[in-house]
Amino acid sequence: MSLAANFGECRTDHFHMGLDIRTNQKENYPVYAAAEGYISKIYINKSGFGRAIYIRHPNGYTTLYAHLNTFYPALQQYVEKKQYADQQWEQDFTLNPNQFPVHKGELIAYSGNTGSSEGPHLHFEIRETKTDVNINPMEFINVPDNITPTISHVAWYDRTVRTYEQQPSFIKIKKTPEGYTSVDSVIEIPTTAVSFGIIADDKSNTSSFQYGIYEANLQVDGNTLSQFKLDRISYDNSRYINACIDYSYKMQTGKYIQHLSRLSGNHLPFYFSTLKNDGVFNVTGDSIHQVVITIADFNGNSKTLRFKIKKVLITRYKTIYNSNWFNLFPNRSKNIDYYDARIYFPENTLYDTLNLAVDKLAPYNINNLSYKYSIGSEFIPLHSNITIQLKPNKTLSNFEKSKTIIQYTNSKSKEALKPIWTKDRAEINYNKLGNFQLLLDTTPPRITIKGITDSSNVSSTKQIIITANDSEGSVQYFNAVLDNKWLMFSRKGNNFVYTLDERCPPGYHTITCSIEDIAGNVSAKTISFFRDDEAVKKRGKESKNKKIKKK
Repeated sequence: MSLAANFGECRTDHFHMGLDIRTNQKENYPVYAAAEGYISKIYINKSGFGRAIYIRHPNGYTTLYAHLNTFYPALQQYVEKKQYADQQWEQDFTLNPNQFPVHKGELIAYSGNTGSSEGPHLHFEIRETKTDVNINPMEFINVPDNITPTISHVAWYDRTVRTYEQQPSFIKIKKTPEGYTSVDSVIEIPTTAVSFGIIADDKSNTSSFQYGIYEANLQVDGNTLSQFKLDRISYDNSRYINACIDYSYKMQTGKYIQHLSRLSGNHLPFYFSTLKNDGVFNVTGDSIHQVVITIADFNGNSKTLRFKIKKVLITRYKTIYNSNWFNLFPNRSKNIDYYDARIYFPENTLYDTLNLAVDKLAPYNINNLSYKYSIGSEFIPLHSNITIQLKPNKTLSNFEKSKTIIQYTNSKSKEALKPIWTKDRAEINYNKLGNFQLLLDTTPPRITIKGITDSSNVSSTKQIIITANDSEGSVQYFNAVLDNKWLMFSRKGNNFVYTLDERCPPGYHTITCSIEDIAGNVSAKTISFFRDDEAVKKRGKESKNKKIKKK
């Protein structure tokens, strides 16, 4: 088996919850049931798992197979029938034990690249059925591996200062026959409390891909301060990844520094098997202290980093805060009123203490209904949604309210959010910090149809692709009708795809598609085309001959 990713790898806003099994950059490999059981759930979405199958097994586990192209014929037929009955491509439904039982090694689907997938592969998970907690699949599957993991960087943090207010201080390291050590004989630490973080990765014998590490252990002067193992994680707690890494550094560089300590707002269970003083070492006196960091993969291959530290005293300059800075603490809620903006932080929002800067910026958009409010920094993570209320700069009609969005922007992206109205304020719940502004959006999305043109012959066409673009945000609803009958399109991002099948037989046809954005603006487009009977039959025979030859 060759992997593209392992269990517990650091990903954006989550841990990787299974194994990514490589499929040689190809799609449509047969996927088989890992063990006896029954298909208990089907999930289809434009993002996330794409097309996925859940199999419940009698031994108390559930396996998941994701990013699939199609299901095996009987199941594919059942799902398509339900999609057309619901007139809904996205699906998330459960099945009874007697509907689709499976045996070990039985064909269940074909691999693909659907959902939030950046290349063809099979995502595979094992969960405890009762708790829905994900188990490291390496406990069940042997992946040949005698390659030791590597440490590329080690950093220290001054824990007398808030972690959001500092950059990592890196220690230069070098390889030795025994592992790693620091370039300097003794590292001078100008603080009385210090924690450490590492950038590390792993490989296996069957792939050149870099994986996450399975285990890390921190010792100072022979005493274990922290140790984590990636054996069990649940999706309910996966967002705590942002408390286990230097989030700001990741957002700025794309690299993950994994903390060997716990922030006070990190309540992730199963993660730290050993933890003393939250993994923070109190540097006292003039003594030299020995630090040992050991990392390991699931197969027990390990590497050790050793270095020495001592405390030095320097004059520190205090951060000066302005009147528009607000002090927030983990595990405590906070209400903030700033001009026409109201912000509420629930108690489980932050991982560390924060001085939050809130500012009112000049408007820049001709459709603005409020100032743009800068709320904190995109480089500070939130664990749960905060509530933001913005008051428009004028009285709005009901029509204008229906066309109002709150636009979120940061240095890299923007997103349109649909608010609800609480008296005279527009309200959203959101889990990122950045810039927020009320905008009036009356511009409908743009529709582009690929693969066919009006009055064209589409006999040699395999797919119709419709692309939607919206000036302020993403598409919310899509609908297509072929000859007055609902037609199913699959979706990835803002592309909607229909593969021509028996629902579009030879002859003349008219297709109408309509798209609605988050503000309720609708665009529609209608074109006519025809399929030639002989050309369609010829293509069908060619396809059949290819399948026979392949068999």
